Amino acid sequence: MDLDLHELELEWRKSEIQSMRTKVEYLRYLSRKVDELLLLICTEWNVKGIGWFVDIENWFFSHRAVEREIQERLSVARKAAA
Repeated sequence: MDLDLHELELEWRKSEIQSMRTKVEYLRYLSRKVDELLLLICTEWNVKGIGWFVDIENWFFSHRAVEREIQERLSVARKAAA
């Protein structure tokens, strides 16, 4: 019986690790997409200065951070309620 519980716990930990890796890969993907979008915007607006790029980049990343924070808080609230 204890062996079965131990095996279940190991499987659960492996799935948690895989889930975290998937989340990290997704965030890397989003980061690349945002960079591509920022370059497209700067090209479209014919913006040559780095200041514009940094301002736009900060704006996008702050919005993404807020979205992630909301999702994290919802996740914590769901776990606390369960």
